Amino acid sequence: MNQRYIWNDPGWGLNDNAPDRATQFGDGLFETIRTAADGDIPLLEFHQQRLFAGLQKLRFNESAQQKALVALAALSELSEPSSCLKIMVSRGITDRGYAAAEDLEPLISVQVFSASPLVVSALNVGINTLRLARQPALAGVKHLNRLEQVLARQQFAPHWDESLLLDTDERVVEGVMSNAFLYIRGRWVTPELDCAGVRGVTRAWLLRNYPNISIEVITQSDLLSVEAMAFTNTLAGVRWVSDFDGRTLQQHSDCTVWQQDYMRMFA
Repeated sequence: MNQRYIWNDPGWGLNDNAPDRATQFGDGLFETIRTAADGDIPLLEFHQQRLFAGLQKLRFNESAQQKALVALAALSELSEPSSCLKIMVSRGITDRGYAAAEDLEPLISVQVFSASPLVVSALNVGINTLRLARQPALAGVKHLNRLEQVLARQQFAPHWDESLLLDTDERVVEGVMSNAFLYIRGRWVTPELDCAGVRGVTRAWLLRNYPNISIEVITQSDLLSVEAMAFTNTLAGVRWVSDFDGRTLQQHSDCTVWQQDYMRMFA
């Protein structure tokens, strides 16, 4: 017997929905994409690169990879001015068990919603008590299992806008919702993401266009030397930090340039 039920208060009823591997195991990827005022997708190339890298890392078959990339490229059909598109790629439908057939067809869905205006206001940031697990096999991938981020978000102090995450070796990784850039001892650095974290699209855009940013291992002790800090993600753009763990930081002129250039793309 193989029956599925769903709770419909006050009792159980039959559930005819197919068991999706994204729901069962978080077996899939997603991209959250911002469109410009004319409906264009300025960072589409970076989204394509990250999605492709994630599909390969999770060992999606070649047919599934191609299907997902074609769907991503066709998002212009759904994009609206100043909107957000969240595309989710599940490996597909299996009844149960971790194993999946090699020829499994992926399930691809898109959610479209309005984008909040880009702002340049400063952030109040603290150091999170949760530590990210180190797993090179998943490092960099924007996969659908975000339980660490869910738990980390619960640790926010009431006045925090974002929180810095370290891994179990006390290495700086990222923010809960964004990538981190730190100005330490006269240089801009962003954490090496070889064992944890997501390689953000805005992070990739900054690294391509501003060669004064280095990718380095950043330890907790390095945080004592931070002079300026910024966080980035696709929806919020570039935000500078005015208060870090109770310390006042100043807005760096480079961060101002990054903000202006990013906002210009989406104007």
